[in-house]
Amino acid sequence: MFNQYFGHYLLSKQLLSPAQLYDVLARERSIRPKLGVLAIDAGLMTAAMVEDVHLRQRRMDKKFGEIAQERGYLTARQLEDLLAAQKFKRLSLSQAIVDNGILSLAALEKELANYKRDSQLSAAQLDALHNSDIDVIVRSFLDFSSVSRQADLLYEYVALIIRHFIRFCGEEPVIAAGTPTGGWLMSQEMGGAMNFSTGLAMTGPLLVKLARLYSGDPIDEVNELATDSIAEFLNEANGIFAANLADRGIELDLKPRQSQPIEGVLPLQNHFRVSFHLAGGHADLYFAIT
Repeated sequence: MFNQYFGHYLLSKQLLSPAQLYDVLARERSIRPKLGVLAIDAGLMTAAMVEDVHLRQRRMDKKFGEIAQERGYLTARQLEDLLAAQKFKRLSLSQAIVDNGILSLAALEKELANYKRDSQLSAAQLDALHNSDIDVIVRSFLDFSSVSRQADLLYEYVALIIRHFIRFCGEEPVIAAGTPTGGWLMSQEMGGAMNFSTGLAMTGPLLVKLARLYSGDPIDEVNELATDSIAEFLNEANGIFAANLADRGIELDLKPRQSQPIEGVLPLQNHFRVSFHLAGGHADLYFAIT
C-alpha cells in the first residue's frame, strides 16, 4: 500500500493532480494480476475453485492463499511461487510517475526522501506499507489509546474494513485527515455482549462507484440498488467481525442495516471517525463501543 500513501503525499504537495494520481494508480492496478487469475493461468486452480475461495472470503477474514491452502487447492510451494510472480509483475507508482514524465528520477528520489522524513514512520512501519501489512498500518496511523480497554477491537475492526475494500472493491484506502463528508450514510448496530454501532458515509458519486465495483451490477446513479449494495458491504464486514468475536466467546447479533441521506447533523456524532481516501473520493468510517 506504499503506492497509495506516497501518491497522496505527492498530491498534498501539488506535485500530482487528482487526475494524474488516479491515472497512475489505475495503471498500477491494471498491471497487478490477482492471485486467482495467476493460479488459473498456471493451471493450478479452476475457476470454480477460485470462486469458492472468493465466496469464503465473504464469511471470513482470511487471505486468498490461506483459504486456498486450507481447501487443498494449493500447496505451500505453489502459493509461494504465485506470490513471487504477482510481486514481479506489479508496477510501482514511482515507475509509473517516471514513465508518464510527471517527475524526473532525481525529483522522485528527493520526494521519496521527503516522504520518509515528513511521515515520521519508522523503518518497520515503512516496511509494513511496502508489504501491505494492514494490521501494522492501522496502528501506525491511528491512536485509540484513550479507550485502551477496547483499543485492540477498534484496530481490528478498521483493519477488517480496509481488507474488505481491497478484496471486494479493488480499492486500497489511505487513512488520512479529512472533513466529514456529506451525501449518504449506511449504518448498522451489533448488540449482545456489548453494543457496537458502525457506519459508512460517502458522497453520491463515490457510493455509485463502490456499489458498482462491489455488486458487479451496472449501477450509474444513486438508487436503492446502490445504497443496498454498500449497506450489504458493511453488513458482510460486520458479520465477519461478529464471527471472529464469537470464536473468542463474545457474542454479537447484527441488527438490520440502514441507509439514509445525510441531512444536517450526522446521527453518529459521538463515534470515532476514520477518513479513507479512495480513487473516487473519500469515505468516513464511524464506529463506537458502548
